[in-house]
Amino acid sequence: MNFFKKVQNLDIFWKKALVFLVILGVGVPLSFFCVKNFQKRIKELDKEKFLKDMGLSEIKQVTKTPALEELKKSKQELEKEFERLGKMIEEIPTSTTSTVD
Repeated sequence: MNFFKKVQNLDIFWKKALVFLVILGVGVPLSFFCVKNFQKRIKELDKEKFLKDMGLSEIKQVTKTPALEELKKSKQELEKEFERLGKMIEEIPTSTTSTVD
């Protein structure tokens, strides 16, 4: 009881510091145990059962990136299309003024 009376007589700064230290002293070990428990539960998780329960067991295949050959083929097709468009642009008459009578 004498301790509480001493705390009551302290300046407000020291009261706040004491509360902060108590919270810090309790919070850090509790958070450490929470993290350790979370890690343990993640390791023990049955992934297959979890995916089945979530309805994700049907999703087995990850979308593949296009193969290099397909990309080269697409690039060649785009280059041909750009050449064709370039020729069309060159064929457009440069003088597009109209005469109105």
